[in-house]
Amino acid sequence: MKTIRLAVAGAFHTRLMKPADSTLASVLAGIDLKAPRLPVWSNVDAQAHTDPGEIRDLLVRQVVQPVLWEKTMRNLLAAGVDKFYEIGPGRVLAGLLKRVERKAALVNVSA
Repeated sequence: MKTIRLAVAGAFHTRLMKPADSTLASVLAGIDLKAPRLPVWSNVDAQAHTDPGEIRDLLVRQVVQPVLWEKTMRNLLAAGVDKFYEIGPGRVLAGLLKRVERKAALVNVSA
């Protein structure tokens, strides 16, 4: 029997990050979040949110829960979003979005 070892850059979005979620919750508890002008889409449930309490909770949950990135993109497209911006170096997200919707308009913004 062969053993295969897989390595990842980090244990992000897994239960191994459990100690970090309570630390983040403590920090966010001391921050006054205001309602956003635009909905915040969460990768935890692939839905839009405007309630600061919900957003705070979802930020904490995102530390240990899987990212529903594809579902989030599909829901954004279904909601009528027709232009996406990838901010930062690289084009990883652009490539992933093109797998979901080839015709999606995407702008990469990097320094």
